Amino acid sequence: PGILFDAGCFHETFGSPVMQAALRRPAERLPAAPSAALLRQHEASSANLLAEAEKYFKQAAERDPRLGEARVRRGRLLMLRGRGSEATGELEQALRLEMPGVVQYYAHLFLAEALAGAGQTDQALSSLEAATALFPDAQSPHLSISQLAMDKRDTVLARASIEKVLSAESASPKRFDPWWVYSRGPGRDVEIIYAAFTQRVGQLPPIDVAKWRTR
Repeated sequence: PGILFDAGCFHETFGSPVMQAALRRPAERLPAAPSAALLRQHEASSANLLAEAEKYFKQAAERDPRLGEARVRRGRLLMLRGRGSEATGELEQALRLEMPGVVQYYAHLFLAEALAGAGQTDQALSSLEAATALFPDAQSPHLSISQLAMDKRDTVLARASIEKVLSAESASPKRFDPWWVYSRGPGRDVEIIYAAFTQRVGQLPPIDVAKWRTR
């Protein structure tokens, strides 16, 4: 499941607008480096890459039903591919699982977009409020709330939400929006994973170098 999830993140990233912009550059203008070769090897349309990503996330969730982030990311891709009702079901199912706060935030953010696309504005606002409860300083849900409020002609809520984004507190260096690191995928927790790895290695018995060399 973990490998399938990583494969999904890989294809999702290469299907993103910023990567597609790089892929569209003429090959001769790219530097002769391994990264450039990687870009050329995966020169595919965004639609194809996102379809592949959705397939991998689906397989990962089937292999491990507890892997909530696979469902969350698949829900986002279903929404981007115009399958809003499927996206809503997948995201609601993911939210019934035990997931880290960051992944719950993604789920609420994407579910709100899917609900808004289906005209369920009040439900979308509720989902965005759940996202702000998890990360009060994150700007993405406040921006979305302001937009939905304007659609409802609720100028009071629209202004209050946008002022939270523009306030002095929002400019603090401590402000964090998980959406900013969404593209990191499984690498998001690399520091935690590496700390656990080094701790485990430190518990291993010392290696007898002299004995090892005789082999």
